Amino acid sequence: MAISPIGKKVTKQHCVLFLLIAVGFVFGSFARSAPQASQELHRSTKAREHLSAVAEVTWWSLDPTGYHPAVLVKIENTSGKDLSGQLIRLQGRFMDVQSGMVTVARKEIRQAFVPGQEIYIALRAPQPYQLPIDVNAWPQMECKVMCRVGNVGDEGTQTLIISKLESVTMTDDDAYQKLSKVLEFRQVPEDEGYAPDKQEHKTAPVKPLKASAASLRTPTRVKAASHPASNHKSIVSYVCSHAMPGIGDDFYFFEKTYGLPAATDSSQSSWCWASYTKTNPRMTVFTGSKGVTGKVDVLMLELPALEVKDESTLIAVGKSLSGKFKAQKLSNPTRSVRYLSVGRTQLVTFAAPSYQLTYLTPRGTSTDNKTYILILSKPAGPIETILAEQTKLSPILHQFSSFFSPR
Repeated sequence: MAISPIGKKVTKQHCVLFLLIAVGFVFGSFARSAPQASQELHRSTKAREHLSAVAEVTWWSLDPTGYHPAVLVKIENTSGKDLSGQLIRLQGRFMDVQSGMVTVARKEIRQAFVPGQEIYIALRAPQPYQLPIDVNAWPQMECKVMCRVGNVGDEGTQTLIISKLESVTMTDDDAYQKLSKVLEFRQVPEDEGYAPDKQEHKTAPVKPLKASAASLRTPTRVKAASHPASNHKSIVSYVCSHAMPGIGDDFYFFEKTYGLPAATDSSQSSWCWASYTKTNPRMTVFTGSKGVTGKVDVLMLELPALEVKDESTLIAVGKSLSGKFKAQKLSNPTRSVRYLSVGRTQLVTFAAPSYQLTYLTPRGTSTDNKTYILILSKPAGPIETILAEQTKLSPILHQFSSFFSPR
């Protein structure tokens, strides 16, 4: 049967119409699925981000074999989860920018690591270099620190920092001291600027990590107007208003108050050291036990100078940390001055029948950084003699070494 011209025309129009509808349907589905796919990718990427580097120091470290590229990173648990006991593998990749040669430092840790807690990780390249006298002739090195949390493969690798190695030589003690004065930052991955929901807070686009993009991070104590100042506890008020474990108590009671230690060091047969942290107030207590008794013989605490009105404040905090010896009366203070690499340091010591209370006057150059170092100790003899040795032997105490021995 022949089809009329009109029939042919109608059939072609229908075909074109069906084709346009089909194309529109395909593009519409893609447009609807693209944001969802991007959002899923963003969530997947965020799920892999467990840690954040908040401060770092790079330098050349000297040993008998030569100079080694080194980095010290302060890392915060920003996962929102308790990572205590999980295997964390860290890698420091040091690349000579001119020759392309790479040397890699590796470290594995498994320790207490609660949300918001910060730890220090030092990585030193195994390959030694012989540096010339002319600093301008030193190798230009790029430092990249990566980590993996748990039993994950390449897909779980997270980059913490990418930085240029500073052309300076320092000891490990110098590096810890320098890091304590560094303003905290956070390197932001470029996909954090994505916000699929218009009601969500939008972050301005940032440059890729390879461009060393970084944003200043507001310290927790002044972090947000949405967190009232009344929510922030002072160390002095917290310690003086709570039943605190102290000198002579077992490590068990410190775990009951602070949780598992942030770090421990039992590498010596004569001393065992552990540090405990709190987030509110932000404080770290350093404890040492002589031998394997599990009883605390030395306790150290830093107190911001802004919280200390006078010497009576330090005595009150010391009494709260004196454990079972709280009722013992303190003697009149003995004052002594030392001239060290950190400057003039004054030691003030009070003696009780079973322990000593010692404090070092404020250190630091700015009001925010000035702190007292409060020390309670059971061993007989000058505590500075004990700490002069232990701050060099135990990595937990490295940051205090400059205050107990000349350089």
